[in-house]
Amino acid sequence: IHPKDKILEIEGYRIAEWKDIGESLKKLGRKEEVFIKIERGSKIEELQVPLTYDKDTKRGMLGILPEYSLEKFTILEASELSLKSGVKIVKDTLLGLKMMITGEVKTEEISGPIGIIKVVGEASKEGAKIVLWLMALLSVNVGVLNLLPLPALDGGRIIFVILEMIGIKVNKKVEERVHMAGMLVLLSLIHI
Repeated sequence: IHPKDKILEIEGYRIAEWKDIGESLKKLGRKEEVFIKIERGSKIEELQVPLTYDKDTKRGMLGILPEYSLEKFTILEASELSLKSGVKIVKDTLLGLKMMITGEVKTEEISGPIGIIKVVGEASKEGAKIVLWLMALLSVNVGVLNLLPLPALDGGRIIFVILEMIGIKVNKKVEERVHMAGMLVLLSLIHI
């Protein structure tokens, strides 16, 4: 695979965006090589490409990175693109949360604080643009998760505020205990 090649299909799975590559490789499981249809210039070619097996994710890896380019936008265009990206990150975060709850994502595939630091370290090798994008991704993720209606999170506190607004008084000691229990549960979920 050369720079500027556009991947169209992997073993018959259509590739419309970057994340489709990982998803198709995950579906294929433990394969040593795959057939890939690419667009190279004006030609469509089919290649047989060896995969590198990754023990952590338990799937084959192509070992490629997306190509990024700088584009100039007006403030309105940039705002619209930022909003669309933010909405997509929120949807992906909620989808990821659903996949964790339903067991589609195994606990080995989830990173905790140390795993995040490793990812940021790897991203820093690719340059400031990737690190800034990763910071935005993490910020939106933390914001979405913090608004979940769970004790110890802001979303849990919002529930108590709403109850108070509609006239249901909750004893402050009870609220503190609920939040403390929630905090203990959250701390027990921290995964390295």
